[in-house]
Amino acid sequence: MLVALDSFSPRLPLRRYDAALASFTRVAQLEPEHAQAWNNIAALCLRTERWRPGFKALQEALKYSREQWQSWDNLATVAAQLGEWNTLMQV
Repeated sequence: MLVALDSFSPRLPLRRYDAALASFTRVAQLEPEHAQAWNNIAALCLRTERWRPGFKALQEALKYSREQWQSWDNLATVAAQLGEWNTLMQV
């Protein structure tokens, strides 16, 4: 089960995931150390089954905020999906 750290879903009643992804990507570009932006990018990618970009976004999120268990849980789920167990051990 994939868990977003932020409850942005109610704010996206039309499921405008691409628009939300563009917005959070812009935040991450402006503030690369903003872990929550990376988590939201990952959650959107995973919700739309964009596994590889979601995996990369989770790695970035965990680089800046290692204490979020939901990020670790999501990373393990995506690693299993992609067969990236070796990469998971290096995070």
